Parts: sequence; C-alpha cells; structure tokens
Amino acid sequence: MKRALIALSLMAAANVLSFSGSIETTEGGKFEGEIRLDKNLFTVKDTNGIQQTIRLDQLTLLRVHDRNKSTPPNASDAQASQDAAQNKRRNVAGLQLTGGSFIARRVHLADDTWIKFSDSSKETALSTLSVARIYFQPPTPEVEAKLHRGRTGLLLKSNDFIDCEFKGISRGKIQVSSVLFGLKSFEPHRVMALALRDPKPAAAKFELRTKSDSCLLLNDFSMDKDRLTIQDPTMAGLQITASELSEIRRSK
Repeated sequence: MKRALIALSLMAAANVLSFSGSIETTEGGKFEGEIRLDKNLFTVKDTNGIQQTIRLDQLTLLRVHDRNKSTPPNASDAQASQDAAQNKRRNVAGLQLTGGSFIARRVHLADDTWIKFSDSSKETALSTLSVARIYFQPPTPEVEAKLHRGRTGLLLKSNDFIDCEFKGISRGKIQVSSVLFGLKSFEPHRVMALALRDPKPAAAKFELRTKSDSCLLLNDFSMDKDRLTIQDPTMAGLQITASELSEIRRSK
C-alpha cells in the first residue's frame, strides 16, 4: 500500500511538471504532446514517445491545451484573433505596467515606492514607478474610457474621478491625499481604478499569457524545471509556474 501511494505521488508530481500542449518553431516545425520545461529548453514527447528538444530562441508559439478539450488543427490564427479581442476586455482585477503588461493579481500592500501581492518575504516587489494603473475591478473598455491621459487619481464606482496623490495600500484600505479632501482612505470595493501615470506600451520579443488572464510583454526570461523567471527590469524576479502557463507567443 505504501509503495502504491509513493507511486501515485510521483505520478502526480510528474503531471504538475508537464502539460499537454503544442509548440511552433522558427524553422516551421510543429510539435504536439506532453511538454516539460527544463533549463532554458522545452521538451515535447508525442503520443509515440518520440522526444523533441526546442531551445527558447527557436520558439515562435507555445500553447497549453486543456486536457479535457480537443484542439483543432491550424487554430493559431483563430486563437490570435480571439486573444486580441480578450486583450480589450478583461474579466479580472489587476495592474497595468507602464510598458503595457497586465498582471492579474490583487495588490496586497503598497506605498509610493513598492507594490507587493502578498505578505511573503519571498514575494517579488514591483517598483511603483513601473505601474501605470491599479484596477480594483475588471478593466473594461468603459472603465478605460474614463481614465484620461495626463490625469492621476481615483476613479470611483460612482463614476466620480478624484484628482489625488497615491500614498499606499495597507490594512485593506487605499490611502490618497488631495487638495480637496486632504489625507483620505477608500475601501477597494468603492473604487474602479487608480491612475498613477500614463501607460506607454513598448514593443517586446514575447507575449506571455497565464490561465488567470495576465498578459506579460517580455524581452528576457529564464526557465527551469517547473517555472519561468522574468528578467525584464520592470518585473525582474517575478515567476510564472508551469501550471499557470497558457501561451507564449513570439512577436512578429
């Protein structure tokens, strides 16, 4: 019985480290099967047990498949159109960096210098200077239309905009300072978004999407057995586990 439990545990661990998906390469190759991340390499094993190793510089597209759904052949173009539409309408709160990346995580703690997503001492903190918007509700096109360029402050659920200076987020409250109200705190459920500065989307080598709806524009990242570590200065140290991955696409 003990041996059976150990075997099941090892199988579960293997499934976490690998996923069903497809890869396209710069040479025109297309590979489908179980994919594992390794030291800056992807390993694909097809249904016949044949393995292919793909370097990061060869990658043009990696897509994770839902094990419960079949993926039609030549779905890349249709999926690209769907992704473009999804990029305009997100269903989760998060933050947008000045370079255009969207991180689908709620801010736990912040001040005018750093932003953190949890209390963990191992959590990577982002520079507040790299953040353009913090969304406390999903950033729909309607919300975006109310955030005017050159204007910083809070957009409330009432559609009122308060021009103010961001002070921080702690103990579940958003703290700001304004000429009209002085130092004031707001409950996140009352706020649609906080505009810190204008976004200035920049070109990037890769677009990485996660199952939680993050969309990261990257130029440099490293890989290991179960995760990617971002090297770009604005997100340096941020990690994406293999289980979170949805797609990596090389920009044209």
